[in-house]
Amino acid sequence: MIYIVDNISNYFIYLFIIHFGFRLNPRKNKFYIGASVLTMLSAGAYNAYFDTNSPIIYILWSILSICLFFEDGLSHLFILSAALMYFTGIIDTFSVMLIQVVLIGGGVGGTGITWWMEPAYLLSFLVYLLIYLRLFKKNDIYLGDIEFKYKFSLLIQGSIFQMFYNYVFYFFNENHARYGLNAYAVFFISIAGTLYSLFLTLNLAIKNILADRQSKELQSFMCMQKQQYDYQLQQSVAVRRFKHDLVNHIGVVRELINEMFDITTLLGNILQNAFEAAIKADVPRIRVELVEHKEEIFIVVSNSVAKRINTKTDFFMTFKKDRENHGFGEKIFDKLKRADCTSALQIPGNRPYKKAGGAGLVPKADKRCTGCGLCAKNCPAQAISKANLKTADSKKCISCMRCVTECPESARKVNEAMVSIAALAMKKACSERKSNELYI
Repeated sequence: MIYIVDNISNYFIYLFIIHFGFRLNPRKNKFYIGASVLTMLSAGAYNAYFDTNSPIIYILWSILSICLFFEDGLSHLFILSAALMYFTGIIDTFSVMLIQVVLIGGGVGGTGITWWMEPAYLLSFLVYLLIYLRLFKKNDIYLGDIEFKYKFSLLIQGSIFQMFYNYVFYFFNENHARYGLNAYAVFFISIAGTLYSLFLTLNLAIKNILADRQSKELQSFMCMQKQQYDYQLQQSVAVRRFKHDLVNHIGVVRELINEMFDITTLLGNILQNAFEAAIKADVPRIRVELVEHKEEIFIVVSNSVAKRINTKTDFFMTFKKDRENHGFGEKIFDKLKRADCTSALQIPGNRPYKKAGGAGLVPKADKRCTGCGLCAKNCPAQAISKANLKTADSKKCISCMRCVTECPESARKVNEAMVSIAALAMKKACSERKSNELYI
C-alpha cells in the first residue's frame, strides 16, 4: 500500500507543477486521462506485489503518465517529464533530510519509520506551492517564460547541493554518537538555506523577465506616442489651414468635421470674413450653401463686395494686421481656378495615420473597482474584457481614456511615470511654432 501512496503523491506533484508552472492543459479525451491514472496505479501495485521500488519502473510510469495526461508534443513532454523527475528528486531529497533530522534525529533513532516519505512529499509540495504563489502567480510569469540558462542553473545548483548533503548526512548517520543536537540544528538550517537559494535563483530569473518586459513596453510606448504626436501635429496643421481666412469655397473632409473641431468655429471665421467684405458694398449680401459631394461637405459662402477691391497681381489681399496667419483663402481661390475643386484632397502621409492598438498608456483598475462593467461597455476599441475588468488588452487599446472618464469610482488610471514621459515628449514636439501649409 505504501508504494501506491508514494506514486499517488508524486503523481499529483507532477500534475501541479506542469499545469500551474508550465500552463499545460490536460487532454480533452478522457481515455488518455484514465490511461495515465491506470499507469501510475499499476506501477504502484507492481512495486507493492514484489516489495521493490525499481528506478526503471519509476521512470517509465512517470514519463508515460505525463505524456498521456497533458495536451502537448510528445518530445516536449518527454524532456519535460525527465527534467521534472530529476528536479523533484532533488527537492524530495532535501525534504527527506529535513524530516529525518526533525523526526529521527539525523538517523539516531534509525530510519525504520514506515510512512516517513509522506511528510517529505507534503513538505516538497508546500515548497512548490509557495514558489507558485509568491513568484509565478504574483508576477504572471511561469516556468515556460524563464530562459533556459536559469533552468539549467537550477538543475546544476540542486545537483551540487544534493551530492554534498548526501555525503554529509551519511557521515552524520554513521557517526551520530560523536555529535550533539547543535550539529543537527546546523545541518537543518543549512538545508533550509539551500532551498532558499533555489528560491532566490528563480526570483532572479523572474526579475530579469520583468525588466525585459518593462523595457519592451517602454520602447513600444515611446514609438506609439511618437506616432500619435506626429498624427496630432499633422491634424493641427490641417485645422489651422481651415480656420484662417477662408472666404470663398472650402471642402471639409467629413472626418475632420465630426472628430477634430467644432464646425461652428470654422463657420464663424468664414462668416466674419464675409461680413467684413459685404459691409463695404453698396448692397450688402451674404449667401451660405452646404453641399455634400463624394464623401465631402462643401461650405460655400458668397458675399457682395465693394466696387474696388484691394488687389495685387490679381490676388485678393487681406486687410488684417496678422497677415502671416492669413492669405490661405487667396491661395485656395487661385488653386480652385486652376484645378477641379471636386477632386480628393492630397494630404501627405498614409491614412489612417495611426493604426489602432499597441498604445503605451493602457489604464488599469485598482482595488476601488466594483466590477460594474461600464468601462468594458463604453470602450470604443473593445479592449476591456467583461471577464477581466481590471486591465485592458494593450494590442487593442488606443489610449482614448474613455474608461477613465466613465468609471464612477475613479478606479482606472495609467502609470504616472508613463504620463510624465509622454508630457516631456509632447513638450519637445510642440515647443516650436509650425508654419502653415496648403494641401488642397
